[in-house]
Amino acid sequence: MYRLFHGALILNFTLPTTAFAGCSAGLELFNSCQIADRNTEVSVCFDSERVEYNYGPIGETPELTLTDTIINAEYVPWSGVGKAIWEYTVFRNGEYAYEVGAGFDRPFSEDEQMSDEERHFGWISITQNGSELGRLECIPDTVSYAFGAGIYDEKTTAGLMWDGIEEKWFWDPAHFEEAARNTQPLLTREALDPEMLSGPFDCIPRSEIEFNGIPMLDEVEAVAQFVQPLQNRLDSGVSIGFEKFSHNGLVITFVGDDDILEIFATTPDWVTPSGLHVGMSRAQVVSILGRLPHGRTEATGPFHLPVCVVDEALGKRGMTIHFDKDQQVSLIDLHTGR
Repeated sequence: MYRLFHGALILNFTLPTTAFAGCSAGLELFNSCQIADRNTEVSVCFDSERVEYNYGPIGETPELTLTDTIINAEYVPWSGVGKAIWEYTVFRNGEYAYEVGAGFDRPFSEDEQMSDEERHFGWISITQNGSELGRLECIPDTVSYAFGAGIYDEKTTAGLMWDGIEEKWFWDPAHFEEAARNTQPLLTREALDPEMLSGPFDCIPRSEIEFNGIPMLDEVEAVAQFVQPLQNRLDSGVSIGFEKFSHNGLVITFVGDDDILEIFATTPDWVTPSGLHVGMSRAQVVSILGRLPHGRTEATGPFHLPVCVVDEALGKRGMTIHFDKDQQVSLIDLHTGR
């Protein structure tokens, strides 16, 4: 695979190396090296679903192995600027983070290409709660670095695109065009956001703001008729203001004089009219929506979907779909937007 940065076509290759840092079965090596003065080695490995960090004595079982999904992986590709080409991946383990990088000075002339003095480099930066504890340098001759493919290609294949200005991964709308062509989209594009006075923005129909026939209404009495345990609470005369009521994975938040602020589902039992429910993949959600919501959404960010404007009150309602680290729906929140 080729990558184009600032008009320069860079070929995929791996630097020669004397280091070997093993990967788990089925994973490919992205970068590795031996650490100076420590008799240890580090490797970053990957496949289409995950990335892996290994660190330990050379040729032995790693002392520490960390993994992350390919979508959530904190991988920063080369910026495309300067003579030095380098990239890094960050792995987190509680309050600790391990930044593993590798690179080389690219040749600009034929003489430099023929030279044996090409400089390779790599490092591990270790931080605790954001404060650097130390930095380990790689032995240059042991650096292996598969620039031009690998993790970058896997993330873009998964539907992400890199923004070098903000240095973040965002979802690529073009990746989901096929789903949009084959689906009657749930999303409707409005010309103007009534709150921000800007547009366009995507919205969902009012009919979508319900679970199993339970609509998102302000009045607790109206919702209680669909949830018998809640109706029993009302009949008992006990005030339920300013609290959360849970029933089989459905959570209702009350505010003020028994008004409803939000209803959210935490289990697959509660389904919207279009079929949205907890446990779906992000791709399945996009297929139902018909496209990605307008505007950029970060790789791990939720979808915020307002109700299409009918009147001032209804226009404040909305749905927020949250995703877990594996990019599956973890919670669907129906709210008033107040």
